[in-house]
Amino acid sequence: MSENRDCICATCTGDTTSGEPPRPAVADPLHFAHGAIRARLLARIASTELAGTRPLAGLTTRDPADPTIALIDSWAGALHILAWNTRRLHEDGNFHQSRDPEAMAAHAAMLGYELRPILAAQTVQTFTVDEFSGLEGPFQVPAGTSIASVPEGEEAPQIFTTDEALEARRAWNSIPPVRHPQPPRFDLSSREALVEGNATGVQVGDSVLLADGGGSRSSVLLARVTQIEPAAGGEAPSLRTRLALTPPRRLHSVPPAARPGEAQIIVLGRRAGIFGAAAPDYALLHPQDEPTMKALRMELKDAPSGDRIPRTLTASARQEWPNFVIAAPPERDPEAGRLDLDAAYPEALPGRVVLFDAGSTRAGDSRKGTAPQIQLGAITASEELARSDYALAQRVTRVTVGGLDLSGVLPGGASLNGRVRESSVRIETQRLPLVVPWREEPLPRPGEDDRLLLQGEHPLPPGRLVIVTGDDTQTGESHAQVARVKSAEIIAPGQTRVIFEAPLGGRVQASSLGLHANCVTASNAQLAAGGQWEVLGSGVRGIARPAFPLAQAPLAYLSAANARGYAPAIEVRVDGRRYTWTESLYEVDPAETVYTLEALPGGGTQVRFAGPLPSGLNNVLAFYRHGGGARGNLAAGRITTILSPVVGIAASSNPVPAEGGMDAETLEDIRRAAPRSTAALGRVVSRHDYEAFARGFRGVGKALATQLSDGITPFIWLTLATTEMQPPTPGGDLETDLARALAEAAPPGQMLRIAGFAPEPVTLVAALRIDTRTWRRSDIEQALRAHLANRFGPAAMDFGQPLRASAILAAIHEVTGITAARIETLDSPSAVPGLADIPARLPHRDPAHGEVVTASLLFLTPETIRFMEMAS
Repeated sequence: MSENRDCICATCTGDTTSGEPPRPAVADPLHFAHGAIRARLLARIASTELAGTRPLAGLTTRDPADPTIALIDSWAGALHILAWNTRRLHEDGNFHQSRDPEAMAAHAAMLGYELRPILAAQTVQTFTVDEFSGLEGPFQVPAGTSIASVPEGEEAPQIFTTDEALEARRAWNSIPPVRHPQPPRFDLSSREALVEGNATGVQVGDSVLLADGGGSRSSVLLARVTQIEPAAGGEAPSLRTRLALTPPRRLHSVPPAARPGEAQIIVLGRRAGIFGAAAPDYALLHPQDEPTMKALRMELKDAPSGDRIPRTLTASARQEWPNFVIAAPPERDPEAGRLDLDAAYPEALPGRVVLFDAGSTRAGDSRKGTAPQIQLGAITASEELARSDYALAQRVTRVTVGGLDLSGVLPGGASLNGRVRESSVRIETQRLPLVVPWREEPLPRPGEDDRLLLQGEHPLPPGRLVIVTGDDTQTGESHAQVARVKSAEIIAPGQTRVIFEAPLGGRVQASSLGLHANCVTASNAQLAAGGQWEVLGSGVRGIARPAFPLAQAPLAYLSAANARGYAPAIEVRVDGRRYTWTESLYEVDPAETVYTLEALPGGGTQVRFAGPLPSGLNNVLAFYRHGGGARGNLAAGRITTILSPVVGIAASSNPVPAEGGMDAETLEDIRRAAPRSTAALGRVVSRHDYEAFARGFRGVGKALATQLSDGITPFIWLTLATTEMQPPTPGGDLETDLARALAEAAPPGQMLRIAGFAPEPVTLVAALRIDTRTWRRSDIEQALRAHLANRFGPAAMDFGQPLRASAILAAIHEVTGITAARIETLDSPSAVPGLADIPARLPHRDPAHGEVVTASLLFLTPETIRFMEMAS
């Protein structure tokens, strides 16, 4: 039997031996178009043989009005219709080619896969109680409160409504953590001190005492002020002053009463002398004193020519006033250490610090003494009186200084107590508080990942939804994480310890951390019938499985703790009795009070009950929400406009992104997802089962399961990307619900950790040579940019998949109009110098720190692709 080339069956197609290209297995629409069939039939009129003859060779007319030609034309039309229906039946019966949504749904159902409906995006909304009202609260935010997003460009605003009622308080707007002060530490390299206030009374040249942060506890640093200038505030802006200092010197063995505190400096702003320092020269007033005159004659003899009066008189030869000492010795004065200052000093009060300076000694004298030249002490007693001595009569301040020792000898052998004229005393004038910053540390602290210590007393109820915000310690970027309160305990006055149901992921800087407790989930779904019960119809006895359509579409599906990750946001009652939703009525007893939901053409939904309903007028009611779709997936901070004003509430926002919104599944989505659903079939055993289960879960766009170990116990590290190809919100519904669903499907004892990934957009610069005689360069570049973004975009790349220059170059040449191309730049943060390809990392445990390093995702976007003209 000869081959019939017009046959449309699979047996007579695809001839690979005749040199002709194989034809499609079933009815190629071009090959079996009416015109193509008619042309082939007309071409075979003259060549058709019958019993060795060609009976139609004489039929040369091709006039459509000729009866034979008209018959051939009508037969070509019949064959075209037959081929079209054959191909349609073949496609509808083929899972990978069908274009009929109902047929695809039937195929998927045979695999046990149910089409995913339109899903509503969800987020966690924070409400801010008015800080200026003076009212603490609580204020009630009812369920169904509407908040709209701020549209960008041509997009429409998205309406979100709260899922539950919320009790908001002003103290819960943002609760800071308990922090510890960290006083500044001064050492010999310090050159400034930052003090609170405007430092009134401090002058350039004043001496200051600083706590020694690098020496022993008994030492103090002494410096002088060289400059005074105002300084900007820090975390809590206030008036501050910066004091520039000379290089400090260290004073040892300082008594405790004379040491400054860690959070203050002591200003020695008043300089005083010892009574007698201004006394006239005893030798000039008493020339008859033979020892003194003898010393004068000896000094005149050694003086240079022309000097009539000695300029100096050595300490050993000079005769001073009798009892010319700073303080009387203990045997003559029972109150040793009592000094008489050379004037009345109101600042010399008990408790204040004084700095005693014996003055400089003779240069070049290398002999060591037994007494320190500079000493610190504290005034224990002070009085003002008149004194007449050393040819002086004046009012003095008599002070008793504790810790002052004048019994020693200075280098050169001079008595410390005898240096009346050389010594000086600096008196404390004020103590300035230092600017004490709070200690910067990562929170939560190591070993306390599930708890925080907060300022204030906050009786947060168990199960309370909160958001922890702050700057990430590694990246410095703003970080927000959702958590639920397990317990809140007031452990001390003004301190509350909050323990969360799950550990927090990552650490943030203590200065930026804030816990927002006025939080509630919100969904991109509005209440139907204005938030009232909608009357679906009336029950009638005798109808086996009655169905009632919902008035508003689409019905919203929200996140839920089940294997699919979502459930319809609807409540149905008949005669006031609540009915339960079930996914299917298969083998359900008609007496059970259950219902299922069925999709209607056009996106609507109808409620179908398992059995007859009790009779009644308008006794079938539904309370539900409608809306959803991928348009509700918005970035953090976009949902801010309160449409339903609430008393006491000033603002609202979403610190975490709104995610999980998905449109109805397309045919390609069904083709990709339905076969995957057969990999797990509701149970999770192997590593690949985790991936298959996660891919079918609400809001998951990409998943990778990796087997890791903490050194002893193995665990599954599940890397996720949302449908928007973004890392999931830490502690969000997607992460929490998926973990719960996997725990129910997996064997007991299997450890699981869910994490996001590190997105790495890659910069590509390519030099192109385009056939501009045929194509416009702008059109080719636009098509190539879209082609590369599609081939190497976030959805096309896998976690840990490297980006190869050869693959990009091959993809560039797939676009028509490009004659030559060269990659000039291929760069990302993980690029290795000298390597054309960009490596990516898979999840692994860092041996140095013991922590798991997340997977990276390399990808191209239209914004990171740039083209240039190829020069050669």
